[in-house]
Amino acid sequence: MKAIPNILFFEEVERCLTAGEHVTIWVRGESMRPFLRSGRDRVEIAPATDEELMPGRVVLFRYGPVWLLHRIVARCDDRLTLQGDGNYRTTFERATVADVVGVVTRVIRSSGRTMEADSASWRQYWCLWRMANPLRRWLVALDRRLFRTRSAEK
Repeated sequence: MKAIPNILFFEEVERCLTAGEHVTIWVRGESMRPFLRSGRDRVEIAPATDEELMPGRVVLFRYGPVWLLHRIVARCDDRLTLQGDGNYRTTFERATVADVVGVVTRVIRSSGRTMEADSASWRQYWCLWRMANPLRRWLVALDRRLFRTRSAEK
């Protein structure tokens, strides 16, 4: 398999979304753990409407020279505050509605099981996770330790 630079990949993803297409990509990185795992999960991304850009939604957005897949935690007019679920410190990104490339509509697990990103259960997970903010540091560390142990056993 030939690897292509991220900039070329995400420029093509952005082009497809601008054309109204849905795109499915593999999750890479650890910033969205425990809900999205690198190399295990795929996400379907669709063009975003203004109404969809509300707290709780996971979006693909341009952040300087890179593209990130993080959750909207606050919105004020056209300004967004975003954070990865696995970022337990007060690490926030600031972006505008114009920086959003697309919104996650579906999560596809390695087992083939899918979860709709606007389902009640997905929203409940996020609400519980947000309420657990004081404990997130330890929960993320526990998740990483357990996941690493299971991966090593395979």
